[in-house]
Amino acid sequence: MVVKFAAHDIQHVQHFTPWLEKHGHLLKSLNLNLNLTGKEWLEAESLIASALQRAKGGSSLGLQLTTYRSYPACAGSVLQYLPTYYMRHLELGPRAEYSSTFPLEGLTRLQSLVLDMSLTTTPAEVLLAVAAGLPQLREVSLCYGEMADAAAAAAGWSALPIRSLDFRAVEGCVSAATLQQLGKLQDLDFRAVEGCVSAATLQQLGKLQDLVRLDVYGGLTGEVLPASIAKELSQLRLTGEVLPASIAKELSQLSELCVLRTGIRKHAEGFKARLVSLHPGLTVKSSARG
Repeated sequence: MVVKFAAHDIQHVQHFTPWLEKHGHLLKSLNLNLNLTGKEWLEAESLIASALQRAKGGSSLGLQLTTYRSYPACAGSVLQYLPTYYMRHLELGPRAEYSSTFPLEGLTRLQSLVLDMSLTTTPAEVLLAVAAGLPQLREVSLCYGEMADAAAAAAGWSALPIRSLDFRAVEGCVSAATLQQLGKLQDLDFRAVEGCVSAATLQQLGKLQDLVRLDVYGGLTGEVLPASIAKELSQLRLTGEVLPASIAKELSQLSELCVLRTGIRKHAEGFKARLVSLHPGLTVKSSARG
């Protein structure tokens, strides 16, 4: 059974947890979206943890959850009641405590891990401890909200099978040390969000040998996309109000281009037509409106 639960006030959680206590042993996947703040959020975490604890002890089979997702991260006391034998996929939204404690001990059979670090600094030694404690991990996705947070964790990236890195609303270029760590990752999807990609940063990313996809949200801040990136990537996704025509030649070297939300449709379609004329084999997808 797959359950998706969203709550906008603590009363929703109070009504849900008795059901979770009674039927928790039937769940294979639990997805939580708790739009709560302050004291209510802490109470919700306690209620869910208690319900899982009772569900685990009330069935001869215990819990058989294989997937747990929570935005924001309803973790802490909840994670200790997840079934260590069955759990394979864990996805946690923003939470401020990752830097001081990483409540993943015991989930040694995890294969997929997604962590949103946009509210916290997680030093490299924490990631190294995760890598040592979770030997069956096959795929890890991390998200950062500040370049300094990414830099503090970068030395731990290569110990994990990272397939996706998201940089959200970050300012400035990637540091040389961070770029060096990025270069150690293989088959990487790199997503840069909220207009954080300058021409200088693109030049840096162009040096990466195993970058297979680059997503740029919020538009490019420079007018030239380095040809070195276009040659190496299998896919590029762009969004923004303006896509400079000067980058059309470089983009035409891609096998697939997704042009997302590029302002009014006639501009996006004109850009698409120019790309296709330069490279007829290019697949161009567009979701522009208006």
